[in-house]
Amino acid sequence: MKAVDSRDVDTYQEFVERVNASLRSNGIEKRSYTNIVEQMKSFFDLHNTSETAELDNLSDKKQRIIKTHVENPSLTVTELAEKADVHQSYPNQVIEKYGYLIDELEEKMDDENSNVVSPMSHSKLQNQSSLYDNQCMTEESLNIVEYFANNPTSETHEVADELGYSVSYVSNIEDKYIELTLNRAKELGKNANALNEKLKELEQRQAQK
Repeated sequence: MKAVDSRDVDTYQEFVERVNASLRSNGIEKRSYTNIVEQMKSFFDLHNTSETAELDNLSDKKQRIIKTHVENPSLTVTELAEKADVHQSYPNQVIEKYGYLIDELEEKMDDENSNVVSPMSHSKLQNQSSLYDNQCMTEESLNIVEYFANNPTSETHEVADELGYSVSYVSNIEDKYIELTLNRAKELGKNANALNEKLKELEQRQAQK
């Protein structure tokens, strides 16, 4: 932190960003908001007497800012305010005060993502299950089916974001191979209730045409 000139820094968040920029320029892995601020407070013998809060206990606006910031860390303050639908002066206040909640949410998302099934090669997927034997499918279609089968409660937009496909494409594949996905989920021992509901909804839509 000694490499950072903090005389013109107005917020903890700005200080944290400058410290991490300095660390990266020296080939050092970035530190969390909490880690940097706690070290600074310890160095200057600062003591924060404010009580900590839980994310669920914050207002809707504060939760939107925190969640939007975690999901889109590259957004500018102006973009963050616009996306979270708050005044431009508000995000910095929230981020500075509740930086520890941002760290907790980032860690939670990292843990969840570590359990997500990544796309596999076309041949590897086909060799995994006999359900694919008589299916003429592209690698993209296989990846989508396999993802839904392993994560039955996933929403279409979540799968699109994770695999890098358009929402409309994922939606089309989801409908086209819903029965295959359902059977694959059962084969994997997953709770397929969500997929069963999707199949029923699809059948109802088709019956109304």
